[in-house]
Amino acid sequence: GCGGDESLEILEIQPASKSVMSAAEFLRGARMKTGDKLEKY
Repeated sequence: GCGGDESLEILEIQPASKSVMSAAEFLRGARMKTGDKLEKY
C-alpha cells in the first residue's frame, strides 16, 4: 500500500462507462479537489 514516504503514479485510468485514457487526458477534464478518492474495481 501507499503511506508514509510512498507514492503511487497513475498512468492510465478508465472512468465508469468510458474508454481507458492516459492520466494526463483524464486530468485535463477532471474536476478533482484535494481529498477526492479514486476507487478500485
